[in-house]
Amino acid sequence: MTVSAVRDAVAVRISKDTLTQLLHEQVAFSYLFMSHILNGTRPVEADLIDQLFNSSERLLARLLLLWRITARERKPDPILAKIINYNGPI
Repeated sequence: MTVSAVRDAVAVRISKDTLTQLLHEQVAFSYLFMSHILNGTRPVEADLIDQLFNSSERLLARLLLLWRITARERKPDPILAKIINYNGPI
């Protein structure tokens, strides 16, 4: 996998056992980690709710509106999307 960062960054790989030990022993780290995990699920939940309850036309209109708003604030980045054709049961 390839990653690009805007600033200098360090990626650290932590084993499951080490992470479990840190979560039990370091209260501050535990709160920070759980906060990060819970905040990361909010956009996923919002997208899922949109997909379940809004029509595809509304989703497209919302996406285009959000894209237009962000395009005003910065130079537009190309949008790459992977489109999957799925015809199986839901």
